[in-house]
Amino acid sequence: MKQLGIHDYDHDESSTIFKLNRQLELYKLKVVRLAAHSRMGIDDAQKDANRALTTPIAEAMAPGYEKCGLMRGNGSVQKIKAKIEEYVLNRKVKMFRDAIRNVKDVLEDGLKMVDEDVAADIKNIGVTMYGDYILALAEKHESAHRLEEASKREMLGFLERAAEQFK
Repeated sequence: MKQLGIHDYDHDESSTIFKLNRQLELYKLKVVRLAAHSRMGIDDAQKDANRALTTPIAEAMAPGYEKCGLMRGNGSVQKIKAKIEEYVLNRKVKMFRDAIRNVKDVLEDGLKMVDEDVAADIKNIGVTMYGDYILALAEKHESAHRLEEASKREMLGFLERAAEQFK
């Protein structure tokens, strides 16, 4: 307040401060909405990450399923079961490591996107607030300048009238 040249005694009467306070409330609401929106973005990133778990596993299992799909005849169910168990046993470490890495990458990408969006929105709010305060300072400076000019005119008139009394 004091940076704007406004003291406690004129706080309630200042339209500039009223405007700035109103704008500040709007910015606060915008930040609250932004937080809620970012939470939705995080939820979406988590959902995408959950879906990302199955893709690498399905891709890794596809050749094994193809081989099993060619098996026919008596006892094929047991052979297919044994082949899938062997296939998973031989590849499970790499397969699940790739799946977890994919989940991690998808989640990190989603969170990075949310972070960038929030940072851009906060920066925009900051720039807008800065502009509001610069305009308020300019308005206050212009108002003080007009008041000073009016005071000087009034004082000059008073001094001229006083000078006539002493002639």
